[in-house]
Amino acid sequence: MIMIRIVLLDDGSADARTLKTKLISCSIACRIHCVATAADLLTMLDRDVQGHPPQTLILANSCLLDVIHGEALKSICHHHPNSPVVVISRVPEVREAIAAVRQGAVDYIDSNHVADEIPSLVKTVRERSAIASKNQQPYATLESQLSRQAMIAELSRQALTGLEIRSLFEQTVEQLEQLFNVDYCGVFELMSYQRGFVLRAAMGWPNEAIDHMTVDIASDAVIGSTVLTDGPILVPDIRSDSRYDGMPSFYPTPIASLVSIVISGSGRQPFGFVVLASTELNHFTTEDASFLQAIANTLAMAIERKQSEQSIRTHANELASITAILAKTNSELAERNRELNEFAYITSHDLKAPLRAIANLSEWIEEDLQDRTEPSTFHYTSLLRKRVYRIENLLNGLLKYSRAGRLHIKAETVSTAAVLKDVIDLLTPPASLTIVIGDDMPVFRARRLLLQQAFSSLIGNAIKHRRDPKGRIEITARPVGKFYEFTVKDDGPGIAPEHHDKIFMIFQVLEPRDKTENTGVGLAIAKKIIEAEGGDISVESDLGCGATFRFTWPVE
Repeated sequence: MIMIRIVLLDDGSADARTLKTKLISCSIACRIHCVATAADLLTMLDRDVQGHPPQTLILANSCLLDVIHGEALKSICHHHPNSPVVVISRVPEVREAIAAVRQGAVDYIDSNHVADEIPSLVKTVRERSAIASKNQQPYATLESQLSRQAMIAELSRQALTGLEIRSLFEQTVEQLEQLFNVDYCGVFELMSYQRGFVLRAAMGWPNEAIDHMTVDIASDAVIGSTVLTDGPILVPDIRSDSRYDGMPSFYPTPIASLVSIVISGSGRQPFGFVVLASTELNHFTTEDASFLQAIANTLAMAIERKQSEQSIRTHANELASITAILAKTNSELAERNRELNEFAYITSHDLKAPLRAIANLSEWIEEDLQDRTEPSTFHYTSLLRKRVYRIENLLNGLLKYSRAGRLHIKAETVSTAAVLKDVIDLLTPPASLTIVIGDDMPVFRARRLLLQQAFSSLIGNAIKHRRDPKGRIEITARPVGKFYEFTVKDDGPGIAPEHHDKIFMIFQVLEPRDKTENTGVGLAIAKKIIEAEGGDISVESDLGCGATFRFTWPVE
């Protein structure tokens, strides 16, 4: 037998408490609710229409309805004909009884005799409910579906507008309680697998339980099953469900049926669960469970959206921090470049000027002592000037190396063959040296001056270290993906494999400086320029076998 709800419209007087005691003493399965005003009663009945209205009998104190002059009773009977109203009075009056029946009440009885009349009144309620259910079932079903769709649409809208998750949980609980008319409705949030769930929004539990009541995943078998299940858990009768045997319940009062669903994100990541519980058996259907699944999906979408927004904010803050660091680094780099430019100016002007003065002084000394000195003196002054020129060349090389890769030069269409012709003209190699340029030298967009410097360093190195005046240098090119690979091959003395890395270091030379005037800067400059442009450079060589330098240059 389905439990009936009896609503007492009374202001809490001693008579009302007595009446409630009498109703409880009756052997009828019922739930008793009390409301203090007719407005509260209408609010309750209006809310029932939106969910699952229980079979309801209304016992109304005639004083609160003002049957003779008021409109409250007429309004209740008109808008909620399936909830019969019985007007009760301590001092029955014929005129008041007639008015009550005319306005729609099913009966008018003495409050002292209510307990005796309850069985027949309950029977009347159930008969009316059966007839109304049969006649209005199609409309009720449609109305229920529309109400549920409206709830999902509203929750989705609020989730998309950025409503806080806590507020969304609270609205979800409030609307579910109204739709299902349940004793307990709660949303639990997963804190961690070790700490379990915490109650975030609820109806039926005490207010102090919110944010404090926790549930271990393993403490309730149904909860554990919910988290591990893709679909909802529907329990029509808890007493016959073995999962509840010996398990502690986190409901303040015993329940008879429940439905729960995990709030699961992408990858089945659980965020929490939603539960509805009732003291009535078979209170929930499979359609209810499917609807609750849609609610859980909406909540999961909102949670993931919030997490994404938080992640975006975190990354934005990190990006702002990195941007600030980068701006500071760029500022510091600009300051270092300014200092380096000042150093280059000092190197090219303040240091080279005294060196030239020393060279000039040595020549003036030779002229003054031309007829009064030994030949060895001229030899020493000549060595002095060579050392001065060597220092000047080192300073020039240092200046070029510092500027390599820092020049802001626009890309242009470059003919490699034309660049090589200019480089060879500037280097003025001896006539006995043969330089061969390949037939398929590319024309492409590049920074001409930098490419020219790279070729100049490599070809100049080959000319400087040749042994045979009749040597040969070959320059070729071929496309390699998004690069051109250039080769500068000579037949010079070659380089031992253990020195292949050393030759690209600044000021590193393999022969004594007095034997070959070499600053050790040329290959270092070439490497710095090529790598700054995004290319690579390498050497293939062995002693007595010449050297082949290969480098790549990106196509703009």
